[in-house]
Amino acid sequence: MAEQQDVLTSIRDSTSEGFVASTLFSQGWNVLFRALDYESLKDHIGTQDSQNATLLISVDSEGLTQSGITELSESVKTLILLHTTPENKSDFPEAIPLPETALGLIALMRGSIRSPMIRTQGTHSVTRSAKIIAVGGISGGLGCTTLAVNLSIELAALEKRTLLVDAHAYAPSIFRLLGQRGLNAPQEFSKVSQYLWASEITQENFVSEIERLDRASNEFDFIVLDLGVIYDFASQLSGRRWSGQALMWVSTYADSLMVLGPSDRVGLERLQNFAGELKRNAIKPPLTFLHVLRQQGKRESANAERFLKIITPLRPEKICEFPFDPRSVLKAEVEESSLMESNERGIVRKVIAEIAGQFTS
Repeated sequence: MAEQQDVLTSIRDSTSEGFVASTLFSQGWNVLFRALDYESLKDHIGTQDSQNATLLISVDSEGLTQSGITELSESVKTLILLHTTPENKSDFPEAIPLPETALGLIALMRGSIRSPMIRTQGTHSVTRSAKIIAVGGISGGLGCTTLAVNLSIELAALEKRTLLVDAHAYAPSIFRLLGQRGLNAPQEFSKVSQYLWASEITQENFVSEIERLDRASNEFDFIVLDLGVIYDFASQLSGRRWSGQALMWVSTYADSLMVLGPSDRVGLERLQNFAGELKRNAIKPPLTFLHVLRQQGKRESANAERFLKIITPLRPEKICEFPFDPRSVLKAEVEESSLMESNERGIVRKVIAEIAGQFTS
């Protein structure tokens, strides 16, 4: 379970309040106080340290005023002003609608961790016309970056405006594969080819880059993010680490999360842990699991059955086999070229081209 986030609520409608409280409890948020009106909320905050808490307050909370909102916002980390019906927001035009689904509420909460001024920024209203695809692995060396880079190149070859994002927090490598530096330039995304751009998220620029992703969601046909190894999935969603910001954004907005995993003994254990965390933490994107085939034979076949047994309860959208072909990948790296260029008929390239075709069909 993710690190608990402290939450205060003041929602007058009992049905809405129950929905909020139960959803937050289920995702590990710590609901410290459920106020019935503005005065009881103010009294609680006056006697308790709430500087690190998120406050969810509805505009129909008895006694609430604009000056009261200003006062409360100075006493909590984040204030999210909600309305349950359009009619009850007339005096509070900045209020946003209470999400109707649990996943919508979770997305709002994760967004508030990223954007503490969500009450005035309105990040919930960003238009996202791009199809957002994230690629991550259970462990290193499985081909996440190879897949992300070549999938982006295949999409660009189909004349789809594609943004490739290196979100591999501690080991960025896309610039090496592309033979292009300066991916973390602050002004513009780096143009790689006619339909392909690239960028890199670092500890120094992650705030501005996540904001740029919000804008890019309405400027590209596809956004492909290389997350690298997905570790401590639940704690990454707490928003307390800079390295988890891209994963949090993906969990809230992506259209597909592609997870690569092997079926060796260690890989299966990590996959089991990852599956357990996914069951306890709701995310938006449907899952695609790619079974990385490192060897053939009876043992691999038996391990593949265990692989399927672990991921099937997660109801993935797709399950694919991903061939392990380090020779072809190394050849492309040395030539600083794509698999399409270095080995067009190679089995890895064919699999990635098929995936690209499925996304564009």
